[in-house]
Amino acid sequence: MLILLVLTIILSNVIFSKREKVILDEVKLKNIVNKNMFAMYYETKQEDGTYTYVESADTAWPTNLRFNAKMSGCIDGDGNKIEEEILTYDDETHIATVDTGITAYCYLYFDLGTEDEPYKIQYIEDLVDLSNKVNNGETYDRVYFTLERDLDFKKESSYKKYDRTDYGDINGVGGTTTLMDELTNPEGTGFTPIGYATGSENISFNGTFDGNENTISNLYIKNNIASKSVGLFGKISNSTIKNLKLTGNVITTANANMGGIVGRVYGDSTIQNIEGTVNMESEVTTGSTGGIIGSTSDANGTYILKDLINRGSITEGRNNGGIIGWVMDKKMTIENCQNYGTIKNGERVGGIVGGTDNSSILVEINNSHNYGQIKIENNESTNVAYIGGLMGLMVGTLTIEESSNEIEKTNESEGIIIISTGSKRVYAGGLVGRAQNYSMLTIENSYNTSDIKGGTHVGGILGESTVAKLIMNKCYNTGNLILSEIGFSAGLIFGGLSSGFWDSQNVYIINSYNTGNIIRNNINNSIRDIGLIGFINNDTGTNSTKSYVINSYNLGHLSSNNFSSGIADVISSCNITINNVYNLGNLEGTTKYGILRSTTTGTVDVKNAYYLTGVNGSNVSSNGSNLSIDTKSMNENEIKSQIFVDTLNSNINNIDLGSIDSELSNYKLEQWILGSGGYPTLNYNLEGNE
Repeated sequence: MLILLVLTIILSNVIFSKREKVILDEVKLKNIVNKNMFAMYYETKQEDGTYTYVESADTAWPTNLRFNAKMSGCIDGDGNKIEEEILTYDDETHIATVDTGITAYCYLYFDLGTEDEPYKIQYIEDLVDLSNKVNNGETYDRVYFTLERDLDFKKESSYKKYDRTDYGDINGVGGTTTLMDELTNPEGTGFTPIGYATGSENISFNGTFDGNENTISNLYIKNNIASKSVGLFGKISNSTIKNLKLTGNVITTANANMGGIVGRVYGDSTIQNIEGTVNMESEVTTGSTGGIIGSTSDANGTYILKDLINRGSITEGRNNGGIIGWVMDKKMTIENCQNYGTIKNGERVGGIVGGTDNSSILVEINNSHNYGQIKIENNESTNVAYIGGLMGLMVGTLTIEESSNEIEKTNESEGIIIISTGSKRVYAGGLVGRAQNYSMLTIENSYNTSDIKGGTHVGGILGESTVAKLIMNKCYNTGNLILSEIGFSAGLIFGGLSSGFWDSQNVYIINSYNTGNIIRNNINNSIRDIGLIGFINNDTGTNSTKSYVINSYNLGHLSSNNFSSGIADVISSCNITINNVYNLGNLEGTTKYGILRSTTTGTVDVKNAYYLTGVNGSNVSSNGSNLSIDTKSMNENEIKSQIFVDTLNSNINNIDLGSIDSELSNYKLEQWILGSGGYPTLNYNLEGNE
């Protein structure tokens, strides 16, 4: 019988009276026990010395995982409870011993796996059992588990029996050692993830795992299988993992999806209130790695990532993110997440998200921050790399609100460091490396304070964009953009907020500024510096797109060996409106423009634009149409005074942003105040700019 295989019952020195089997009254039975029980009826000792029992007709032992079955008591044939002193039950061995001279009807309580009575994880063996069950096909759909206490893979007290060998050769080294050694020996594969995805073979955990604020320590996993999903949970679907702390090391020698908590997520799943310090190491330059989640992959999935902290490091791989490596489908909300872990190398790299790859994807990042170092050593394995303080590559629709990149300073380095010896393009941004594929990007109330060293297309907020519509409101950059030697043959493009906006798109820069310097360091590449935003280029040849730069300024110094422009550079057939802006940054370069350089054939409308005396205000080609240029050259003190006057001017206050674009109807123009250093400053105060 299946039950006999699971629960071994040894009855010693028992003398039963000879009597027929008694069928207990259901009501009388339930007065003593409840529905979550397994009952055994002990009958008379047989002549051959064996004992028999029958299952109660009123209860049934579940076929799923049997966690925490405990002997609760026995009753006699009349339903009277037998004194507990006459029976013993070993929770480790599941052996029940009954010493009585009467017929005993004994029962076990067990957890139901419901939200009110979840399965309890109390030992390392429970995690191993859960892994074995899931990987053998039991998904635990809508079943609940809770972690009852801290568990440490390297502590004997975390095991029922740490030196047991009945689980066999778990780590694949050959032979069988103690369970604790099997799970922690660095020569082996360690713990087997709960659920897995390897190509066409997929099986997932579909339940809820609540860590109850407890910690699992010293998890060790080493993966040698290509395309496998790796983590404490290899694969989950329509699941919730929450309230857990986890430490350990996860290694892969083959292409894999690795996450400290989950390797791959499917379905409508939630990961919440997790703190991971799991160091992730890949020995290959492929795969997706996240401090919490490796990747998602479900065309119908909706994912919620909330209250997550990663402190573990990520080394090598391709798509690397402090929270999640790669988002492949549908909708994801990332809220109140933080990364402190160092990320070294990769092709699509972000402090929160490595990247996305589908134009239908919707990603929202709210109140999330990166504090971890990002260090990239480029090579020739790919033609391009995307590096961002929050996200490396964005394909789809992305909204960022109240988020930042504030990489913590160390004695060795700070900020985003790109050691570039290759000739590839490297898009690097304080928040996003590159946004592309004609979707929409909105960044609001967000900022970057970290330096970026290296790259080819670099911006303090956004490396570069080719989305259909971009809105940047109440954003700022204070980090320096530092050029480094690179083998890239074309010109380098740097911008205080973004290096450029390409293809057919509408750009709205509102209430934003840059104070970071662009530093050349005698680099030989042709360099184009733009203090606020870089190129706005309409490659499609139409003039339907419009760009707006309103209520914004640049204080950063530019050191170009080509040309530099304080606010923007507009080319092709773009239309641009610039209103109430100023530039106080020092300009270097062969040609210098205080506000604007333009070769567009579209409409150019510039009002209330101020720059320091000594350079050209704007250079606008004669083939532009509907030109209206109002730039003023002043000394610093004059600019500081004039900007307040224009703030009160009806040209500013009467602008209806909703008339510019319906999606701007909820935005407003911020007033100016006198900030530190006597500069006119926008009247809002984001965290990090206090």
